[in-house]
Amino acid sequence: MATVTVSVEGPAAPAQVWERYADIGRWTSWAPHIRAVEPSAPRLAPGVRGVVRSVPPVSARFVVDTVQEPERRWTWTVRAYGATLHLEHRVEEVPAGTRATVVVRAPAVLAYPYRPVMAYALGRLVAPNG
Repeated sequence: MATVTVSVEGPAAPAQVWERYADIGRWTSWAPHIRAVEPSAPRLAPGVRGVVRSVPPVSARFVVDTVQEPERRWTWTVRAYGATLHLEHRVEEVPAGTRATVVVRAPAVLAYPYRPVMAYALGRLVAPNG
């Protein structure tokens, strides 16, 4: 297992960035590698399950483990092709706007190549019109 952390800062307000996470239907607007999401509920909450569809033929099942809305933190577990990824997301206010951080714990063969994908998506997440 490897642990990879990516943080990106941008001018969007923390509440706006959090809402882009919390409204699962918006994930495809800022994470271009996500083509579709089929959640059991429209909003982040512990126990929400679903499927994330990425660049074909990648399809992964997920479950939201924790959501700490006041702290703007959430975790989820994603499973695809026999691999398990644990992801922790944080949204923090900084002087210039927002810092979005994701920590992924996964097999190294998945974690390291996913780093630039995460950085690009987080950059869109914290952008003014992300």
